Amino acid sequence: MLIDRHGPFTRIVFGLGKVAFDGRPDDLDCVVWGTTDTGATIEVDPQIALPYTVRLRVEGYAFDRLCVVVWRQGRKLGLDYAC
Repeated sequence: MLIDRHGPFTRIVFGLGKVAFDGRPDDLDCVVWGTTDTGATIEVDPQIALPYTVRLRVEGYAFDRLCVVVWRQGRKLGLDYAC
């Protein structure tokens, strides 16, 4: 059985985004699997080590949030929005 863990407040489901962080001259492409009021799930190249704090941007949705990485499983990462 499939369980939808996104809940009723999912904003973006499966979009293209960018991840930016200090020390990188350009933004890193990512897939945004979903966003909620409190965080997001993204997918990036597993070879790239992301720092604890990143900025997630999804231009088509005018979405730009400072985030902290809270978990990683292979290519997927869970982000919480920083205050």
